[in-house]
Amino acid sequence: MHSSATEGSGVARASRTGVEIAGATRVAIISRLNDCGADLACCVFSGDWGSMPSLKDFVAALQAGWFPALAAFIGCAIVLLGDYFRWPYLDGSPAYLLTIAVYVGVFSFSVLTANLAYMPVLIWNIYSDRRAKERFFKRIEKEIEEAPSAERELLSYLVSSGRRAFTSEFDDKRLVPLVSKGLIIRQGGQHSVLDWPFVVRQEVWDYLTEHKERFEISDLTNVEDPFRKNGWLI
Repeated sequence: MHSSATEGSGVARASRTGVEIAGATRVAIISRLNDCGADLACCVFSGDWGSMPSLKDFVAALQAGWFPALAAFIGCAIVLLGDYFRWPYLDGSPAYLLTIAVYVGVFSFSVLTANLAYMPVLIWNIYSDRRAKERFFKRIEKEIEEAPSAERELLSYLVSSGRRAFTSEFDDKRLVPLVSKGLIIRQGGQHSVLDWPFVVRQEVWDYLTEHKERFEISDLTNVEDPFRKNGWLI
């Protein structure tokens, strides 16, 4: 009788513990995505549920992506199915662990559902970004190909000399059209107005180097450096 009473009181305490954990403030099973398995094992085997993160922390962790939510959902499903079908090593799961698995499974399933619902939007955003980049590259090509001869000469000299980064006067009038078109970028920061750093936009540089045979100056020996009077190579 004493043994039965003890077991009954133990079950009752486990049930109350499960309700308290599930309905109160300490329901989460992970505090960080990388350590979720270790945190759960420590809490289960040590019984130190006070170190568990809050439900808000757990939901925020699952919202980090669909993969941790999927992992949590599969793990909880295995625990619940193992207890229901009496699988070895899982048929004697404590009540509080099953309660946690239910709540974690519900939240992780919700995160998965939300990610699936957001998938068309994500695909559309990727498609839109790709189209925007294509339009941008086409605009860059058009600006380079239709640039006046003076601007093309500057770009040709830069790609022929391998100078993607260079310095010149801050208000160098020769560079104003190229900067306004976005072909050359005027760097920020604090510098001398007589020796301000500029850099050829990466997309422009890639296009120039890809079509170098059309822009390259074969012999730079007798070509005067257009920036030597105003600035120097970085």
